[in-house]
Amino acid sequence: MIQKKTILNSIILIMCLPLLWSSCSKSDEGMTSLDIFNIEPIGEKDIQFDELQMDTLRLDRIESSHVGFISISNDSIRFIDERFGWMFVFDKNGVLHHRHLGQGQGPKEIPMAGIQFYSPTIGRGHLFIGSSFDYYIYNSDYERTKQEIIRWQRDVPMEELQRNPDPQQQRSYNLGYDIGNIMVTSTHVYLPLISAPPPFSAFNFTTDLFAEEARVLAKMNIETGEVENIMGRLSPIFAEELNIRHFSFFHNTLIDNSTLAISYMPDSLIYLTDLDFNVQSAFGFSGENMDLNYRIFPSVGNEETIQNFFYEEFNNRGYYTSLTYIKDRDLFFRGYRKGGESTTDGLQVYRGNTLIADVDVPKLFDEFVLGRHFEVIGYIEPWFYSNAFIDEMAEEIIVYRFRIDE
Repeated sequence: MIQKKTILNSIILIMCLPLLWSSCSKSDEGMTSLDIFNIEPIGEKDIQFDELQMDTLRLDRIESSHVGFISISNDSIRFIDERFGWMFVFDKNGVLHHRHLGQGQGPKEIPMAGIQFYSPTIGRGHLFIGSSFDYYIYNSDYERTKQEIIRWQRDVPMEELQRNPDPQQQRSYNLGYDIGNIMVTSTHVYLPLISAPPPFSAFNFTTDLFAEEARVLAKMNIETGEVENIMGRLSPIFAEELNIRHFSFFHNTLIDNSTLAISYMPDSLIYLTDLDFNVQSAFGFSGENMDLNYRIFPSVGNEETIQNFFYEEFNNRGYYTSLTYIKDRDLFFRGYRKGGESTTDGLQVYRGNTLIADVDVPKLFDEFVLGRHFEVIGYIEPWFYSNAFIDEMAEEIIVYRFRIDE
């Protein structure tokens, strides 16, 4: 099956890395999550259907590492091979049409060993980000037009931040590989951030300072690679409830060139903000039959104790797993894990701030692994498509699709 890092493994990996970056954001200096999210939720329910008819789509067989993910753009299903750098382009019925790129130094190749993030760009181009803060932009003909490094400003020594944690400093964070999505506008890329975990840093998800003031997104100039700002906060429930802090991860989606939506794993609300993270509105309802019996992260323990805690919580509790906005139909899709003994997961559908459906979807993996849950990723009329479920042994890539009639 597809091998994506677990959240636990991502955290352990970060424990082995130095805190790399510095610089600060002045626009929201000293503001806490309660200040940022000072808004009354709105929304209503108008349930219009209670089930989805799923169509199982097997993509044409390809020669690939079968480690990768699906993206939908330009009316095509695209499989991005993380290891070998190939982009396979299928039509809406899973028929292979083209293979592009691949690792190499040529103008139509990718000079990186592993793809960490991908997004289509405005103008039908493509953006790839590697594991060494390298990024590459290709035009619609798959010709590389830019090769740059993400430029983090570095002003404060690491030793100083270890003594005096500061949530305004970029060096307090790592790039959130496997956490959240990148979002691309005509001028900027928005990157997810994650803190160093305990006990590596005094600024981590268990602390009040992190819960109240941690930034969640970095705003990078797409032309220069400069990180111009770090912004946002965790939602206020992380400051208010100690037993959810180990779920301090989020999902985000771009609505248009001026608005983004963000959903936090244990928070029933979806927040709309402008591109400077000024919160405009909030809406949402809890998923059906979610196990919300979260436990407090252990204050002491060795690596094995922490590992067991994460496995138990992420496998047995309910939390939100994805957020996608489909502009063509003006619909939000938010996936969630029910936890407990449930044999299905859930999917909410919102039109505007109105919940129009909350349905069961396949729970395809018993053990939680990032990327191994049902997620709506795109739309090609008349079908909505899920992420890929990959059987490496059988060399099969399976995608689910469904329709919602007007």
